Amino acid sequence: MSIENKFIQVKFFRTLSNQWLFDRIGIEIFQWIQELVQNEIYRFQAYRLIPSKLNLTNNFLSNEFNKAFEKSKKRMSVHSQ
Repeated sequence: MSIENKFIQVKFFRTLSNQWLFDRIGIEIFQWIQELVQNEIYRFQAYRLIPSKLNLTNNFLSNEFNKAFEKSKKRMSVHSQ
């Protein structure tokens, strides 16, 4: 295997890993906040931790985060009703 092919494989793996990571961050934040809301001490402060969507134009990773963020927000609102 040539060096160029190895470089392409490593770059592809990093891209997939980063996509997965940004997707998970958008999901895990809301799961964490849900847990905090159930705690008597942090119940009213937990909602302050909800981040804003990422506003990086034409950035694939921020798009992955924002998609997961929206999915999690919708899922959270459905479970709270």
